[in-house]
Amino acid sequence: YITVGRYQAHLRRICRVYRSRRDTMLAALERCMPPGTAYQTPQGGLFIWLRLPAGLSAIELAPLAGEEGVAFAPGPLFSPGGHAQSYLRLNFVMHPPEVIEDGILRLGRAVERLLARREQKEKEEKEEYDAASAVRRQAVVV
Repeated sequence: YITVGRYQAHLRRICRVYRSRRDTMLAALERCMPPGTAYQTPQGGLFIWLRLPAGLSAIELAPLAGEEGVAFAPGPLFSPGGHAQSYLRLNFVMHPPEVIEDGILRLGRAVERLLARREQKEKEEKEEYDAASAVRRQAVVV
C-alpha cells in the first residue's frame, strides 16, 4: 500500500473526511448545546473535549444520554484521580455527518434534562431550607 504510492492519497482523503466531520460536530454543538457549555476546535486528533455548564457531571449525564441513544467518554476516565468531572470526550470520526448531527441533538436534549433536574433539586432544597428557617423563627418567638 505504501510502496505503490496509495498511502499519501489515502491520507489526504481521510484528512478531508475527518475535518468535515469535525466541522459538522462543531456546528451541531454550537446549535444544540445550552449556554455555559464550552469546547475548542481541535487542531489535531480525533476528539472534541466538551465542558458541561458549571455544576454538571459527565458521570450523571451518561445515563440520560444513553436514554437518548447516544454515548460519550466521560472525562474522569482520562484524568488521574477522577478529575475532569464536567468534561466529555466526543469522537467525530466514527460516524457520517448526518449521524453526528443527530447524536449532538440528542446529547443536547440530555444536557437540558440534567440542567432541569439540577434546577428542580435546587428549588426543592431552597424550599426545605425556607421551611426549616420558618420553624426555627417560630421556636425563637414562642
